[in-house]
Amino acid sequence: MKFATLVVFILSVSASHGQSGDHSLKREQALADLQILQRSLEEIHPNIFRYTSKGDFDKAYQHVREQIGDSITVRNLYKLVAPIITLVRCGHTFGIAPLVDETRGLLPLDIKILNGKLFLLRNLSLNDRLPVGSELLTINGTAAIDLINAFRNTQNADGFGVNFKDRISERDFRWKYAIFFDQPDSFKIEFRNAKTGEQKQLTIASQSYRSITQRIAQLNMPKPKPLDFSVDMASNIAVMKLGSFMARNIKKQSGQNLRKTIKKSFRELHHSNIDNLIIDLRNNTGGKVFATPLLFSYLADSDFKVADKILFRHGYKFSHPEYLNRSKFSDWVNRQLDKKINDSTYVWPHHRITNKTFKVKRNAYKGKLYILTNGMTASAGAEFASILRAHSKGVFIGEETGGDYNGVNGFDRTYLRLPNSGIGILIAGWRSFMAWPESQHVGHGVVPDYEVHPTIDDLLTGQDAAMKFAYELIKNRN
Repeated sequence: MKFATLVVFILSVSASHGQSGDHSLKREQALADLQILQRSLEEIHPNIFRYTSKGDFDKAYQHVREQIGDSITVRNLYKLVAPIITLVRCGHTFGIAPLVDETRGLLPLDIKILNGKLFLLRNLSLNDRLPVGSELLTINGTAAIDLINAFRNTQNADGFGVNFKDRISERDFRWKYAIFFDQPDSFKIEFRNAKTGEQKQLTIASQSYRSITQRIAQLNMPKPKPLDFSVDMASNIAVMKLGSFMARNIKKQSGQNLRKTIKKSFRELHHSNIDNLIIDLRNNTGGKVFATPLLFSYLADSDFKVADKILFRHGYKFSHPEYLNRSKFSDWVNRQLDKKINDSTYVWPHHRITNKTFKVKRNAYKGKLYILTNGMTASAGAEFASILRAHSKGVFIGEETGGDYNGVNGFDRTYLRLPNSGIGILIAGWRSFMAWPESQHVGHGVVPDYEVHPTIDDLLTGQDAAMKFAYELIKNRN
C-alpha cells in the first residue's frame, strides 16, 4: 500500500527533467486516447463509481470531446482529462505527464496553504524584498483562491476531503503551476506583508530546477528521522513518531528498522509506566501492510481483524493489454487463483490481511492515547488511524486524514500509457473492505476530535501547534 503521492512526485519530477513531452495531436488521436482512458478506468479501478456516478463520468467525457478541435496539444489534453481522473476520488489513481520543460524556469517559492489562502514559507528567489510569512494574493494576475481551486480540481485524493489535496498541492506547487498554468520568465507577485499589513507588488525571475535545489541545499536544513520515540517522565508523556511505514525508504534514509523500532518503542513504553501516549501520524503516507496490525496489537483490548475482504473488477482480463505494464503470465496465474462473484466483481482470497485474526499483545498499552493527524496521513497511515477510531481508541488532534475511513484502493496497481499522447495513468487495482460496517464517515477520513491547524508564524518559528495542544490537553485532564 505504498502511497501514490510519493510515486507521483518521483515520477512527475523524473519525467519532467528533460524536454517537455508536449506536442500536437490530431482530433482522432486525442479521441482514441480518451476512449482507451475511459475503458481502462472503468475496467480496472475496483470501485470507479463509488463517489461519482457513471452518468456524471459520461458527461465529463463528453465535455472533453466537445473541447477537442481539429488538433490539440498534449498539455491541453492533459488539462482536460486530469479533472476526470480526479473524479475517481482515489488517492492511488493519478495521471503522469512529462510536461515541465527543463530549459525553462520554475516558481522559486515554497508555499503553504492555510484556510484557503497562500502564504510564503520559503523564498528561494534572488529577490529578498518578498518576506517569508507574506500572504500571496495573486501570481501573474491569478488570485490565490483560483490557484488553490484549480489544483484541488486536478489533484487525486480519497473521497471528498480537501486537506490531502492542499498538502500535496503546496508541496508540488511549482510543478503544478508549470503544468497547469505556464513556465514564464518571471512572476508578478501581489502580496500582503505579514508584519506591516501593507499590500505590495513585485516581480521575481523564474529559476531553473537546478538553481532551486542548490539554494535549498545551501540552507542545510536538518532531515528528521521518520521514526522516533521519547519519554517525558516529568510530564508523564511518551511520544511515538511514525512518519512513514515505507520500511525500505526508512532503512535507506535513517538506518532504522520499522518493525524493530515499533517493538522496541512499546517495550520501553511498558517498562516506563507512562500514562499518556501521543502517536504522531502526520505526513505518514503509508507503506508496509504489516504496520497497522502490528501497531494495533499493542493497543487493542482483544484479538481483532483489520480487513474483511479485497475486491477487484477486471479478473485479470483487459481490453487494451498492449498499453498496460502487465505480465501476461502473472495475470494468467492470478486468474486461476481469484474468486469470481459476477462479471464485474472478483475477490482476492489469498491476502494475509483478510485471512487472519490478529492477537493482542499480552502487555498491550492501557494508558490514555492521543493521535496527531493531518491531510498527509494517508493510505496505510490513514488505515491505522481508522482502526483506532473504529475501536474508540484515543483522542484525535489536527486535521482530517487523507485516506478513506472505510477502506482504500491500492495494491495491484496498473500503469496505463496512452499511445498517442504518452500521458500515463496509474490505476488502483483492489479495494480493501475494513472489518466494520461501511456506514460512518462515508467519503471522509478520520475527523479529529480537536481540529488544530498551524499558523504561518507557527511554521516559521518551528512551533508545533498540534503537539502543544496535545500537551495542554493532557495537562488539563490530569
